[in-house]
Amino acid sequence: MKPITLYGGAFSLYTGRARSYLIKSRIDYREEPHASEHYYNIVLPKAGGRRGVPTVEFANGDVIRDGVAIIDHFESLNGSSHAPVSPRQRIVSLLLDVIGAEGMLRPCMHYRFNHDEEDSDFLPFQFASIYLGDREAAKDRMEFIRSNVLPGWGVTPENAHYIEANSPRDLRKAQRTFFSLSVLSWRQALYR
Repeated sequence: MKPITLYGGAFSLYTGRARSYLIKSRIDYREEPHASEHYYNIVLPKAGGRRGVPTVEFANGDVIRDGVAIIDHFESLNGSSHAPVSPRQRIVSLLLDVIGAEGMLRPCMHYRFNHDEEDSDFLPFQFASIYLGDREAAKDRMEFIRSNVLPGWGVTPENAHYIEANSPRDLRKAQRTFFSLSVLSWRQALYR
C-alpha cells in the first residue's frame, strides 16, 4: 500500500488518536498541515467541504475525514486486529473512549486556549506550523476558534470556574476507581 497523507496538527487531540492508530498498525503515512492549497482545493471538497482534522487522503485520491472513521476503515481491512474481543472488553473500551474523546474535550480545550499567560509561545508556534510560518493566518485562526468554536463546546469565560473546579475532581475520581481495582479483578472482569 502506498503511503497515505494524514492532514492534521501535531497538537490536535483527534489527529493524535488517528496518528497513534497508524503507528501501532504500521501503516505507512506522511503528515501534512491542513492549511495548504492542495488541502483546500482538492481534499476539502472531497471531505464534504467540512474542514476538520484528522483527514486522510489515499494515493488514489479517496478521502476520509474524522478519526473514528479513519480507524474504522483500517480496522475493517485488517480484521479488527486492534478491537476488543469480548463484550466486556468492548464496553470498557467504549467507556474509556467516551471519557477520553468526549468527556475530556471541554477541559482539554479550556486549558489549551485559555492559559496563554502560562505558555504564551505554544499555540502561536503550533498554529504557525500548520500555516507554514504565516503568523497572521495562525493568529486569525486562533481567534476564530476562540470566538466561534470554543463556545459551541461550552468553553466560555462563564464556564471557566466550573471546568477548573470539576475537571481535576473528575480525574481524581476516575483515577481512584481504576487504581482501586486490582489487575486480577480487571483480568477477571475482562476475560470472562
